[in-house]
Amino acid sequence: MEAQAIDLRGGSVGPAWRAWRENNAEQWRAYFTEEARRKDRRDAIDYGVNTGNVYKRLGTQITVKGEFFKQVHVPFYVVTQHRILQQLRERVNFDPVTEGAPWDITFVSFDYDGTHEPDGRLAFRFVEAVRTTLASYIQAMTAATGLLRSDFINRVRLKARMHN
Repeated sequence: MEAQAIDLRGGSVGPAWRAWRENNAEQWRAYFTEEARRKDRRDAIDYGVNTGNVYKRLGTQITVKGEFFKQVHVPFYVVTQHRILQQLRERVNFDPVTEGAPWDITFVSFDYDGTHEPDGRLAFRFVEAVRTTLASYIQAMTAATGLLRSDFINRVRLKARMHN
């Protein structure tokens, strides 16, 4: 079993940990903003989870690990918050398999429901499970990168203007 977290901006979970330690977990985003301002970084806005990273990091890892698990005949499960699965599927629109069909990857999503468990942890609920084959996933992953040269040039020009 392997567990990973999606990157928090700033390269550290420190601000979120500090918010929790100070009994102010609901304000965790502001802790990231305060740290960014203190370090004079330009990402000084109230957010923390880098969900833009989903496609390039999680998407690619699923391809590589999916192949490994398939070769050793071990089922591969990707458990994630539902919003992250939705964002991944916007870019990697794989075909789900029908009930009873062979599969290689199972995506299981959950979401927080705003309540807490008796021990104080945030409660979350199951949303959906979606199964696919490695071949379908890889095909969708490579199709997602079909950026036209003109699109690429336009993105570079836009970023150049933003950083000047």
